[in-house]
Amino acid sequence: MEPRVFVGITTYNHQDYIIPCIESILNQTHKNLNIVISDDKSKDKTVEVIETFLEENPQVQITFIKNEVNLGISRNVNLLISKISNEKYVSLFSGDDIMRPDRISLQVQQLEQHPDASFCFSDMEWFLSSTGKKIVNHYGILNRPTTDLKELLVENSIPSPTLLYRQSIIKGVLYDETLKYINDHMFVIELLSRGEGVFIDKPLVRYRKHSTGASVVQTYYDDRLRLLSILKERFEKKHPDVVTKYSKLVFYSACLENQKKNEKREAFRYFLNTFPTSLSSIKWLGRTAYMIIGFFK
Repeated sequence: MEPRVFVGITTYNHQDYIIPCIESILNQTHKNLNIVISDDKSKDKTVEVIETFLEENPQVQITFIKNEVNLGISRNVNLLISKISNEKYVSLFSGDDIMRPDRISLQVQQLEQHPDASFCFSDMEWFLSSTGKKIVNHYGILNRPTTDLKELLVENSIPSPTLLYRQSIIKGVLYDETLKYINDHMFVIELLSRGEGVFIDKPLVRYRKHSTGASVVQTYYDDRLRLLSILKERFEKKHPDVVTKYSKLVFYSACLENQKKNEKREAFRYFLNTFPTSLSSIKWLGRTAYMIIGFFK
C-alpha cells in the first residue's frame, strides 16, 4: 500500500489559480493523499471558487478550512501543520503553484530509499503567471543545490514548494510567526538539523511568478533584521562567519529600503557596508548592480 501523504494548501486571493493547483494534486500518480486547504480570509472569490468546485465534484475528498480572520502566511501554515495526523509524509503548498503529476511519487520513492533523510526537495520551474511561459529553472549557474547547513544559514536556496517532509521529523517544527516573508528559512534549518535532505534534479513544481509594477520593491529588511537576531542568538558562537555573511544581506536590504524612501545618503552608507561580499559571487554582483541602479532612479 502507498504511504499516506498530507498535502496542506494555503490560499489567499487565489481565485484565478486555485483550481489548476487542486487539479495538479488530484492528478498525482500517487493517490493516497489527505488534502487540506486553509483559506486565509481571501478578499476575492477564492472561497466561492473552491466551494463550487467541491459541490460539482462530490467524489473529491478535500477538507476545506475558511479562516474567519486573516492569520498571515506563517500562522496559516502552522494551522495546517496542526491538522497532520497519521500521514507518513507532508507537503505544504501554495494555492497558486502547480505540481508535476509524478512529483509526490518520485519524492516518496526517494524518502523510502533514504530512511535517514528528513526531507526531499527538487528543482523548480519559475513561470510567468500572465502567459504561463517558463522563465527559468530555480537551479542553474547562479544557484546550485546544497544541503550544507552553513550555506543555508546564510541563504536558504532550497525552494520550499518542492519540499516533501517526513512526518516524524516535522512534529514540533513550526514556521516562525515573527517572520512575514522569509518564514520558511529557519523551518528548513530546523528540518536539516534533524536529518539530511535528498535532492531530485528535475523541476517537479511550477512556481508562479506574478507580474508586479516596476515601482514595487520588496526589500525584506524587517525579516532579515529579525533573522539576523535569531542567527546571532543560536549560531554566533559555533559559526561566527555565518552571522558576518548574513549581516551583508541585511545591509543590502537596508540599502534598498532607504532608496525606496529616497534617503540616498543613508542608502550609500549601507551600500559601502556590503563590501567586499558584494563582489564575491555572480549572485552578489547582480545585487550590487541592482543597488547601483537604485541610486539613479
